[in-house]
Amino acid sequence: MYRLTRRIITFSRRVQRFSSSRKPRVNGAIGQSVLLAGGLLGGLAIGYGAWNNKKAPPTFIPVEGERQRDEWKKVLTKCIPAIVTIKVSTTRAFDTELPGFGQATGFIVDKERGIILTNRHVVGSGPVTANAIFQNHEEVALKAIYRDPVHDFGFFQFDPSKIRHMQLHEIPLQPDNAHIGLEIRVVGNDAGEKLSILQGTLARLDRPAPSYGSMSFNDFNTFYYQAASSTSGGSSGSPVLDITGSAVALNAAGKVGAASSFYLPLDRVLRALKLIQNGKAVTRGTLQTTFRYAAFDELRRLGLPDELEGAVRASSKHSTDRIEGMLVVSRTLKGGPGYGKLMPGDILYKLNGDLTTKFVPLEATLDDNVNKTSEFIVVRNQRIVNVDVPVGDLHDITPKTLLEIGGGMFNNLSYHQARNHNISLDSPGVYVAVAGYWLGKCGAVSGTIIRAVNGIPTPNVTALEKVLADVPDNKKIALRISHVTQPLQEAIVIPRLDRKWNQMVRRVRCDKTGKWNAVVIKAPPQKPEKSQALAVSSPFVPGNNKVEKSISNSLVWVSFFMPMLVDGIHTNFYQGTGLICDAEKGLVVVDRNTVPTTLGDVTLNFGGAIDIAGQVVCIHPVHNLAVIRYDPKLLKDIPVKEAKLTSLDEPEFTKYWSNVERKDQKVHVVGLGGSAEGQRLVSKVGKRSLTQQAYFPIPHLPRYQEQNLNLLSVKGINTAVGSTEAQDGVIINSESLDVMGYWASFYVQVENRHHQAFYGIPGYIVKETVELARSKLENKDTPMRSLGVELDRVSLARARELGMTTDYIKKSIRFARERGMWPPTVLDINRRWGGSDALNKLQDGDILVAMDGKDVNDFRGSEKIAMNSAGNVNCTIFRDRKKMDVEVETVEINKRLKDDRILLFAGATLQKPPFAVSHLCGIPDNGVYVSSFLKGSPSERYRLHSTHRIVEVDGKATPDLDTFLAGVKNKEHGTSIRMKVKSLTGHERMITLKLDTMYWPTERIEQNEAGVWVRNSV
Repeated sequence: MYRLTRRIITFSRRVQRFSSSRKPRVNGAIGQSVLLAGGLLGGLAIGYGAWNNKKAPPTFIPVEGERQRDEWKKVLTKCIPAIVTIKVSTTRAFDTELPGFGQATGFIVDKERGIILTNRHVVGSGPVTANAIFQNHEEVALKAIYRDPVHDFGFFQFDPSKIRHMQLHEIPLQPDNAHIGLEIRVVGNDAGEKLSILQGTLARLDRPAPSYGSMSFNDFNTFYYQAASSTSGGSSGSPVLDITGSAVALNAAGKVGAASSFYLPLDRVLRALKLIQNGKAVTRGTLQTTFRYAAFDELRRLGLPDELEGAVRASSKHSTDRIEGMLVVSRTLKGGPGYGKLMPGDILYKLNGDLTTKFVPLEATLDDNVNKTSEFIVVRNQRIVNVDVPVGDLHDITPKTLLEIGGGMFNNLSYHQARNHNISLDSPGVYVAVAGYWLGKCGAVSGTIIRAVNGIPTPNVTALEKVLADVPDNKKIALRISHVTQPLQEAIVIPRLDRKWNQMVRRVRCDKTGKWNAVVIKAPPQKPEKSQALAVSSPFVPGNNKVEKSISNSLVWVSFFMPMLVDGIHTNFYQGTGLICDAEKGLVVVDRNTVPTTLGDVTLNFGGAIDIAGQVVCIHPVHNLAVIRYDPKLLKDIPVKEAKLTSLDEPEFTKYWSNVERKDQKVHVVGLGGSAEGQRLVSKVGKRSLTQQAYFPIPHLPRYQEQNLNLLSVKGINTAVGSTEAQDGVIINSESLDVMGYWASFYVQVENRHHQAFYGIPGYIVKETVELARSKLENKDTPMRSLGVELDRVSLARARELGMTTDYIKKSIRFARERGMWPPTVLDINRRWGGSDALNKLQDGDILVAMDGKDVNDFRGSEKIAMNSAGNVNCTIFRDRKKMDVEVETVEINKRLKDDRILLFAGATLQKPPFAVSHLCGIPDNGVYVSSFLKGSPSERYRLHSTHRIVEVDGKATPDLDTFLAGVKNKEHGTSIRMKVKSLTGHERMITLKLDTMYWPTERIEQNEAGVWVRNSV
């Protein structure tokens, strides 16, 4: 597990990057870096931050006397049983919080009612699930019963009767015990160690509240305490104990690179606890005004009269709590109760007739006067001014409703974000916590504000729901948006609403149950898409030469969006050039780095003027091509043109391409470049080059890779990995204008970076792929068989060393001369597919010279023999310097690779093991494969991670999705199940997982007879 820490960083408001004209002060951070509450330990992302795993240097503590050590020992023995480790999953993004799993600390403050105090950023402002682990390792479920709207504290509750093997203890809250010089102990789950005891001495009681960044929760209108206790990740919510065993503060933050830790005072915490214990509402008043504490030197500069200063100082002359400053209005939020009444720079003198110079009495008065008017006496420009200000309800401007749309999470703009960015809460728009699938397509990000939909204002989530409730799936809508960092700059985006992959759900918080009650908003019937006729004759790019003009009307810009990650694919969005190969049926060929799988939404753009939805027809089982389809009826009067593919098949094509002495060796590579302004043709001229086999590194997550194909290269075009010059498209003979092949993008992973490389796929493979698509549309199941191996080309010298005889060497030389494929090579077994007969009967390194009595010297020859076989082929091989014949059963690859069902289980996306696992790892395609998992889900919490195969559930084998589903479908919410999982290297592990069907129900996504994906509950 790693630590993700939340830091206080001085950001540039405009750029928000870790950059500054000044030299960084500490560990590369800028200005003042602070870790929230020592931070949540784990993967729970809760704001902007930087990585730092270094420990602060040790603090030297004076040696204590024997008596004091004994006292601390007694205190800790009594208090430790009341301190718990909290494991919390934030199940949905909400406001400034992102989903994830982490650990923190809490402590019991009411053992009879089972109330636990911790930080607000642990309880969370949105939906969470949490458990408390006691010191004897007993574990109970928690429900969130209160999170303060402003301050960093909240309460969980558990059922005390569930703790059966230990006596419960509670820690009393004594905020009045805090004073400078007080010896303290901070006890909690520091650094994920379950129990750490950190010592310190209170040094400050008047530190300003930490600032965690402009896109995060920030506490205000309170002091914080400070001591050098070196808290770190996991200590959020730890009690700050004195020697009487009372909590004097709540651990909240720590400075990165230093020993300083910051604690929240408990005055307002204690009030909230007492109200909850008495069954009363915790009233919270607000002026939507931020105050700061200023010393008298600054107050005099602000206009505080000397006689008033003297009177204020004299009021505390005989008190131990001497007044050394007063509160000053820092800012007021436009449209708030204090706006226009309180001015920045106003010095607060009296509130409702009482001298008020500290935050606690200020908040006490506001909290007791919600929806009433309070009288403020302030000093403004050296004059005393009386102002009556209505006190608002802080809970009314705290979001309590979450709207889930298309995988995105939306809530009302919170007071925190409004305050961070000076945005009025009067009709501010809807805040985007996470853009999700549908809104992410158009580039929206977290922090976006939706102002209007189709011209209808959306001041809150209720208005947004009302507008979108009747919009069907895949319907285009116009959104007027801005961003919280630049609220005055607006933009219009036009996404397609998603109601197929993700339901629209409204969740409303209930503090009594700790749940977010959900209501599903059903989608209306989808209407058929209308024809998009244009007044102009053609929207296609005209072209600058005869080659471009010949192909322009045959190229379309294809966008592919994946609602969830499967098949080892690392991102959701792909784009590329498509080639129209059948205008009558609307068939378009693309590469598998544009359409990598059948699970997703396809959009085709014609000439930059028309967008229509498409559908994936088929993916070539072994080669880097896919076919998608559009409805030609939607392109009324649009002059699309079917591409003219070369008529050359093997071996004529190879002879033509390899003969670089021919006069017609010049070719054009033409593709489309997309931008916000439209499309442009990207055309480059080169010369035919020898065909070659491409070698790509095996990706970390098994993912499709090309095999058993000689790829085309073109001299003069940079195809290197990571090249920014290349663009997918088609290869065109510059004289005949025939399409010789598809210029494809190939996915390449180098270390942890994702790249693409470009090579040509011969035209005969393109035609073969189109024929597969036509057969599928006609419901003809055309079987494709394969030997079940990945072949490699090796030199004759190596083949001779492995025992290949002279007669076969001569045949290889003759074959190379006839085809122009020099130097001559032979085929060997490079990798065997898992689960294939070849895995058992062939060996890596075998030299393959013939199949069914026919010589094989190239990839295509071996592929065609296997493809046309009845089931078995006789392979002639050389192994260990011996010639032998081996009977091998071929693999029906299109049947084996059929993948038309996905399961969503406990936040994980499950599927049949993808072909890449068999191809690259040699693993049989049995078990249930974990393709991906979502943050904040049980799968993340219990470590059901990607690439695992689930082979057993509760002692029963799960060789496929059906048996797995049978084992889990009747399990109820909160049930624990045992799962045996296997890694790609064969390591077995038993995990337990507790189901959470409230937020993560088991669902099935499958294709119907029409090839349309449908999502249903199990």
